Amino acid sequence: MAPRRTPWLIGWEAAKANAAPAFVIGGSILCEVEQRFVNARAVFALGHVATG
Repeated sequence: MAPRRTPWLIGWEAAKANAAPAFVIGGSILCEVEQRFVNARAVFALGHVATG
């Protein structure tokens, strides 16, 4: 007979299974936000250089 799996154990197994994809998605979102910030900052700086 298989050991009984409690709801806590099932949830823990699901969390472990979803951890790696969550970190990949979170990391890619963080990179996207950082690139947008750097781009906006560069555009802002270039606008101020051109106008004086």
